[in-house]
This record gives sequence, structure tokens and C-alpha cells, in this order.
Amino acid sequence: MRKLLFLTMISMLFSGSLSACDICGCGMGGSLIGIVPQFNTNIIGVRYRYQKFNHQNVSYSLSGTKRVLSDVYQSAELWSRYNFNNRLQFFAAVPYVFNKRVDNINDNPIKGIGDISTTLNYIFYNSGDSINRNTKLMLYGGASLKLPTGKYQVRNIDKLMHPIGIQPGTGAWGTALNAGGVLRYKKFGLSTELRYLFHFENELSFKLGNQLLGEVNVFYWKKFGFNSLLIHVGSSYEHFEKDYNFEKVNKLSGGSVWYGSLGTDFFYRNFMLGSKYIHALTINSPADLPTAGPRIQLQLNYFF
Repeated sequence: MRKLLFLTMISMLFSGSLSACDICGCGMGGSLIGIVPQFNTNIIGVRYRYQKFNHQNVSYSLSGTKRVLSDVYQSAELWSRYNFNNRLQFFAAVPYVFNKRVDNINDNPIKGIGDISTTLNYIFYNSGDSINRNTKLMLYGGASLKLPTGKYQVRNIDKLMHPIGIQPGTGAWGTALNAGGVLRYKKFGLSTELRYLFHFENELSFKLGNQLLGEVNVFYWKKFGFNSLLIHVGSSYEHFEKDYNFEKVNKLSGGSVWYGSLGTDFFYRNFMLGSKYIHALTINSPADLPTAGPRIQLQLNYFF
């Protein structure tokens, strides 16, 4: 069993048809979502994320007089991508969080709108429009803004405030810089993305540590009629700096983790149905924290 740092966890049919990944675009917000196809089309969709953590019988798992058994993280996110022109892309995401903390007496639901994220990307180079090239390349970069729209002082039945990591929001503004690219040769491709997140202090004098996120995916896609299937295998890295509370370092925060992932996306005309399985491979954390299960991601998107 592997242990994962969880303190910073804060994811009609039309006549026209789409091919999966003519050249791929990037994700947005405070996390990496890997491959997003058809960079020159607009998208509206819904994403679902799930992960469960089982607590060990240690002092870190105490909440007042109760012992925490598990934490369940879930979110459903309405998101969209809009192209202003051939160079500028705008992303927006509105998450609804429905987490749950289970202790030895109660189930404690933690629900509400999360922190809204926006991203503006600039495409520096793109050869994806050329039908005469077997090799296609797209490079982009941009910046993100996270708004403190989510609740961050939700309390349990005993009026004790839940940790910031399981709250719907953080109560603080955030920004990010990102860059990435996609290289494709015929039906095979490689996508990369790198993102650095800056977190600011909230009114409770709590500041999440900044984060470095990186991901690489290898993909293959096959088109048959109006349908396409995209299969992707990837690896990602997340590094978390220390949190601060009243300008004092939280020694139980910070760390890093490597993930492996496997995903499939099915396309029919203007619709896409996708799934992704993500598992921690190696973890570096400062303490014996809860044991993490795999991350599950599902999405349904419409291209227009």
C-alpha cells in the first residue's frame, strides 16, 4: 500500500464529425488533465474526479475525540474552452465539490461550489492545419487565475473546522504559469505539459505551498467512420512546497509524488466520452499520511 500527501488536494448529434487529436490542446485550472483534442474547436463539458484515502491509527488521524477513518474526494466540474482566434484560447472551470470525511461515529459531508479557475493560452506554433504533413507540432503557453469562490470554513457536527485540504475552496487567490506541446506522427503522438501554481494567503493566515506539476502522455488514435478511439499512457509528477500557518512552516506538509496513468477516449461526431485511471508509483512525504487509492477521472464533452 502506498501513502500519498493529501494536504494540498484541494477536477444532440450534429451532422459534422470530429477526429480525435488532429492536434491536441491543453488543460486548464489548478491541475493537469492531459490530452484535450481538436485545439481549434470550442468545447463545453463535464468532468468527474474521485479518490479515497484511508487513515491509519496514528495521532494525525484524530479529530477532537474522534478518529478519522477515511476521506473521500469527489468533484463534478463544468468546463469550457473558447477560441478567440487561431492564437488565443480561453478556458474556464466551475467545480462542485462533494467530499466526505468518515470518522468512527459519523459521516461528515463537505459540499459546495469550489474555486473557479480561468486560463488564457497563446499558441506560439502550430502545424496542425497542414494536411500534407505526417508530422505535426503545436506549442503553447499561458497563465491562469484561481478565484476564492469556494467555501473554506466548513465544520463537522461538533463545530470543529475541517482541514483546508478537504474544504470545497481555499479562501485565497491563486495564479499559475503553464507551457506545453504536442508532437504527432500519423496515428501516434506525444503530449507534454508543465505548470507552476502560486498560492496566496487567505484571511485565516493560511497559505498553501506552491506546486509544480508536469505530465507526459503517449497516445494512439484510430478513426473508423464517424467514430474515433484514443488510447493514452502517461506519467506525471507533482511537487508540493511547505504550507504556512500564521507565517510558520507546517512541517507535516510538502512532498512529491510520481504517477502512472492509463486512459481511453471515445469520439462520436461532436461528442467525446473519456476515462482515466491514475496510480501513485513513488511518494516522498514528511510523515506517515493516509493511504491513497487510485484517482478516477471521467468526462463528457461536446465540440462546436
